[in-house]
Amino acid sequence: MGVMVLIFSSICGGNTDYEPNFRVAVAKMVILPISTFLNVLSGLSYWLSTLFSLAVNLYALYVPYFGLFVALVFS
Repeated sequence: MGVMVLIFSSICGGNTDYEPNFRVAVAKMVILPISTFLNVLSGLSYWLSTLFSLAVNLYALYVPYFGLFVALVFS
């Protein structure tokens, strides 16, 4: 995952060091257990589960955007 972020960062003209790119990848991977835990809510309420899943997935899209275009381009 860190190599994929490194490739995207180099395409965007950002930082080409492996460690900062790996940190962005790890920040993205932290969201996966949270998303899995929130899937338990589907047994309680479909709409509540849908809203929480949407919020977590939108944040999961924001993290790589922020990492690639803000943190890695200006570092």
